[in-house]
Amino acid sequence: MQNHLVSGSPFEDTRGIGTKGIELCFLKVHNGKIETPGRLGISIEMASGDSNIRKRIEMMKEDISIIIKTNWNGENQNFNEIPWDYSPPTFYTAENLQIKSGGRAIIMAGSDNVVRNNTIEVDGRTAVYLYGPRSLVEGNTFIVHMDPRDKAPLPAILKLRDADGSIIRNNRFIVKRSGLFRKKEEDPQAGINLLESRDVVIEGNVFEQVALPVRKDAASMTTESGNISKGSP
Repeated sequence: MQNHLVSGSPFEDTRGIGTKGIELCFLKVHNGKIETPGRLGISIEMASGDSNIRKRIEMMKEDISIIIKTNWNGENQNFNEIPWDYSPPTFYTAENLQIKSGGRAIIMAGSDNVVRNNTIEVDGRTAVYLYGPRSLVEGNTFIVHMDPRDKAPLPAILKLRDADGSIIRNNRFIVKRSGLFRKKEEDPQAGINLLESRDVVIEGNVFEQVALPVRKDAASMTTESGNISKGSP
């Protein structure tokens, strides 16, 4: 990007950079600024081929308030289930970026993807979604402002699914409450949320004002070391 700015302003709910389901691998977005205001704004959205459709369906189940309900099955009142396929490897990279988004900063579906050395700030409770194995997330600063309209279940700054063998290290996860405080009975804000993700390494991260540094389901397994929590939400 050569230090240029990609901005959706004055419009809201736009996409910044994306693949639109085209078969692209080894795509790298780096050295620039991206701003996508609006609750539905997404700064970077990268997924190859049919996995883009699968990604959207799975994301809707986790984040219904953000994504339009397409592929709703009226007969059984549920979303249609489609198996995931993360092959061939995508090797996407988002690096050395300054991102501000009203919705989501980065969504990637594929394998062997990298999110590194970025400053990422979003209005809501979730900044980044990664789907697929062997992701590397390192050296980033993530900031969420906890917009009370973001009511996604299992809220977390960084969400990973099917992320076997991923590494999350040397990042800062920061909560800055600029909206109304949530009710105590709602799901606590996590720094990292893992679903169906095994052998994930989480090390050297700092969590500031984060209620739950790491949340994981029964199928996920982690090795954690050197992580620090600062302050209480």
